[in-house]
Amino acid sequence: MNTAARGMDQSGQRRATAWALGFAFAVYLFSWLMLRSPPDWLRAADGLPQWPIAFDLLLTVPAVYWWLHRRDRRRAWLGAFALAGCGIWVATQLLPDTSGPIWSGLRLARTVGIGIVVLIEVGIVIGMLRFVAVLARDGNPDYALRDGLRHRLGTTLAARIMAFDLRMWLHVFAGSRRRWTYAGDTHFRYDRKDGNAGNQQAFLILMLIDLPVGHAMLMLFASTTAAWVLTVLTLLSLALMFAHYRATLRCPISLSRDALYLRYGLAVAEAAVPLTAIAQAQALSNRDGVGRRAPGLLRLCDAGEPNLRLVLHEPVMIAGWFGIERRIDTIALGLDQPREFLAELNARLAAREPAARAPVHGATTAADD
Repeated sequence: MNTAARGMDQSGQRRATAWALGFAFAVYLFSWLMLRSPPDWLRAADGLPQWPIAFDLLLTVPAVYWWLHRRDRRRAWLGAFALAGCGIWVATQLLPDTSGPIWSGLRLARTVGIGIVVLIEVGIVIGMLRFVAVLARDGNPDYALRDGLRHRLGTTLAARIMAFDLRMWLHVFAGSRRRWTYAGDTHFRYDRKDGNAGNQQAFLILMLIDLPVGHAMLMLFASTTAAWVLTVLTLLSLALMFAHYRATLRCPISLSRDALYLRYGLAVAEAAVPLTAIAQAQALSNRDGVGRRAPGLLRLCDAGEPNLRLVLHEPVMIAGWFGIERRIDTIALGLDQPREFLAELNARLAAREPAARAPVHGATTAADD
């Protein structure tokens, strides 16, 4: 069942989640302030009692989350239980006495709940990877993963985040011998532009060399816990970068008769932009600076400066890193062959609308290959 059928769209879910998490943060901050520096009238009354704080942390915050998401009962209950577990942890950090049998039972329940959630998530990941392996025997594993997740989980933000995570591990472990076939009949690469893939490979090698050295230094001058925590985080970063490197080599930007298929490593899995949505396209030189944080700009260029800019008639929603969607009206690309791409784009637009208009796309400045 989709979110519209349950009475709450994705924007409504995001607003409800923002309100609930903001309320939770306000309660946590208020409790910390009241316990750390209570007003004089509370000091005179032997301080703030523990039970109101425990009540707010364990019941009020989860109840507010549940109420704001009540139209989606599954999300409401899962979020409420998660905030209750978080409240138990916050209470053990704030309250001076959480050593009784009730608190011990709550901590045990939280630990058991986390273990159950982890087991469920591991089961989902294993089941999904098996499902993808079955679908991808004669096709594209990227498409098998996307279609499998949409069939099982829909297109919610949580589903897109899970898709990003699974796609990362897919590109880490998938073999490199078989060629993956993507939509579109003309493909353009971006791995050789200004040494893009080579730079990524060199950075990965440097991080691998630095990993044991950094771990040993932390063991000597910090603590064992800090060393292992930072090492695990570094390994996860390496997995992310390695997956992006391999996806850079595998996933092209493509043109079909009707659409432009944007792909760029892990940054964009695939976004189909209709050719009729493109208002202007121009080649750029290294002197034409393109901002990195401009509103509505999608910059797909890891090395050097973009050599192509596409302007759309109206904004479109495109999912980027970690499945987070943005409204995009300008796309800056860094391709190996920008002139060939512009020529092919013009030819396809002319073939689609031969009588309506002449091609409006062309190179306005000389492009640097």
